[in-house]
Amino acid sequence: MVGERPVLKNPALRLLVSAKTSKSENNGSSAMNEARKTRVSRHQKHLISNLQDLIEYYADLPSFAGKTIIWLRLHSDAAAPSHTPINILTTIDCTNLAPWRGGYLIEIDLPGLKKLLDRVKKPPKSILADISNILGAESFPEALKNEFNARAQALDAMDRDPDGYRWFLLSLAPYKNAESRNEIEQNFTRLASRLASSSRLLAAPDEISADVVSQEADGVSFETSLQALSFETAGSDPKRVVVGVKSTEELEKLILSGSIGRWEAISQPIGVSPGIGQEPDTPLPDIDNAPIVGVIDGGYHRNLYQYAVAWNEEKLVSDFDADTRHGNVITALVVDAAGWSSNLDIPNLPCRVGVVQAVPARGKLVSPPLTPNRIARYLAQAMARHPDTLVWNFSANIDRECDPFDVSELAHSLRQVARHFDRLLVISSGNKTGKDPERIAPPADCDSALVVAGRSHDMFGHVDGICPVSRNGFGPEVMFKPDLSWFSRQRILGGSEETGSSFSAPLVSRLAAHCFANLADPTPDLVRGLLLNAADLPAGKFCKHRGYGSPVRLPEPWNCPENTVILSWKADMLSGTEYLWPNIAIPPSMLNKNGKLAGRLRLIAIMDPTIQRLGDEYFSCRAEVSIGWRDAESNEWKSLLGVSKPETYEHIARKDEQKWQPVQFFEKKFTRKNVDVEQLSVKAQIYWRHKFMYNPEILQLREHPVTFVLSFESIDSRADTYNQFVQLMGTNVENLTTEINVEVQ
Repeated sequence: MVGERPVLKNPALRLLVSAKTSKSENNGSSAMNEARKTRVSRHQKHLISNLQDLIEYYADLPSFAGKTIIWLRLHSDAAAPSHTPINILTTIDCTNLAPWRGGYLIEIDLPGLKKLLDRVKKPPKSILADISNILGAESFPEALKNEFNARAQALDAMDRDPDGYRWFLLSLAPYKNAESRNEIEQNFTRLASRLASSSRLLAAPDEISADVVSQEADGVSFETSLQALSFETAGSDPKRVVVGVKSTEELEKLILSGSIGRWEAISQPIGVSPGIGQEPDTPLPDIDNAPIVGVIDGGYHRNLYQYAVAWNEEKLVSDFDADTRHGNVITALVVDAAGWSSNLDIPNLPCRVGVVQAVPARGKLVSPPLTPNRIARYLAQAMARHPDTLVWNFSANIDRECDPFDVSELAHSLRQVARHFDRLLVISSGNKTGKDPERIAPPADCDSALVVAGRSHDMFGHVDGICPVSRNGFGPEVMFKPDLSWFSRQRILGGSEETGSSFSAPLVSRLAAHCFANLADPTPDLVRGLLLNAADLPAGKFCKHRGYGSPVRLPEPWNCPENTVILSWKADMLSGTEYLWPNIAIPPSMLNKNGKLAGRLRLIAIMDPTIQRLGDEYFSCRAEVSIGWRDAESNEWKSLLGVSKPETYEHIARKDEQKWQPVQFFEKKFTRKNVDVEQLSVKAQIYWRHKFMYNPEILQLREHPVTFVLSFESIDSRADTYNQFVQLMGTNVENLTTEINVEVQ
């Protein structure tokens, strides 16, 4: 804690203006350009050859109820949803199942393959664009086997449980045909029984079915099912099973059988090993009413902060197996990080803790294994029992980087539970192991969580450069994680100094808990938006090492300096509709003497998207947002900030323009921008992809909640921007915090 932070009295505001809506069109195009025209013939010949091979050797392909799954590989410039190969499949008896590895999985039988071959040999003009985009067709199990071979060495190095098993979570192949699904289950059971001498099937109901767990929590009936919590797709998700094998060759046999559509190694989350030593003995004053953070770790087994323990959850991991030292450290940082590292600029925001003992010590392999479903169901029960705990800290990670395509099952399960209970998860990014590329470690690929990386500090105790040990972005499918970063080298319980992203996450959890406590009608996405708005990296540019920075730009993210306005609102949005929030006043202090815009604008939009697990490309929809105005004469939209080039090449847009990211973050500093209006508008629209996976009613009628945070900041730090804005907006805004009145001077 370095110095005293200023006390602000200008609460963030909620916009009360309703959106104007109008119909919109999807402008995506699958038209043939010159590059596609030149490659049609080449791709056609190759596709014919692939289909002929599949037909000739069809009897050798894994098939169920007469159907098999093939993978259509697409060219890299065909990643946009408008290039989904729909036309080539329209007259064929087949099913487009899901996106996978830049292509699509197709459920088809032998007659369907023959019809597809005839169609490719004599193509109508309408399918030439599809042919130009398809690089080839191959058996899906064979493609999975190639991925398995690429990772075989890493799998052989996995830890074994005391009985010599390595554990995997398997999803059955994603057939839509009911007879095929039934036959797959029977085939998998037969194959697993033949491997029984060297493999083990974990047959617990909560692992292999969607059984609903009922729990009475403080008199409140609680029901949850991980499958029931997830948005449904056009068909139900494949069943999942947990399998222990003594040799990875057994896993390879399961993959080649065609029964498996996804596989993931099960590893336990672990933390950084802390030091030991004497505890401080100065209790914190006035903590009885402090907000509570649920600490998912190795429990708390020291005496100093017992007065700050609000509750203890039933233990998932025994004291013998738990990482008690790590749990003690993280608990101490949540309660009193500012006291432990008084040389660092950490806000003095003490919290109480709820103790959730669920993280084993390094080298302690729990049996039965800590599967993602087991952890998630345990946390669901804890969240149901403690409704007053809104922030949950998870400073532990699986000791491997996330998959480049697939969101981990642990991250997915935690997301579903947190969304269901309206709770905010704060997760560490993980620590490097010395093996490139050192991307974030599960469950840091949880999209709805605030993922926190480490950050160094300078000689004055302020945030500085990147952390040398913290894992960095991106997540699966270029997911923009981590979100934030903060001090990772701290003095911890025991008196020593240690470095790790484990120690950064509690700083964000504390701030988030106090943010919840200071807001009227808070939501997890609102708190995420306010903390991101307080991040310090300039121009809103995502840094794969530091995210959007540390939340230190504002002393209190829920309050505004005099020269700043923070404005937030939430909307439930439909696709096919353009939403426009008009009449957002430009404070006079944001204009220079020539009437030109001068200052900083920052616009953040956080969406709760529909997701799918049949293939990759986790998010099925996105929000596109911008702030500007509509020209009175031409009706043309004049954008100041936001997506300005919706036609950008898909892969570039995904990395540079945050396309298909649930969080949209834009910032720009203006010095003399011409603005022809006195009021601005925010425009937003929802777009779908993978439409073939969903019922038309879902595409038309499903509303997606989107939380907006908009801030204005004058160049002049002494400007009266806040009061000017409140005066101009009048009854169109209200206080976002728990205080009652907004005073206008």
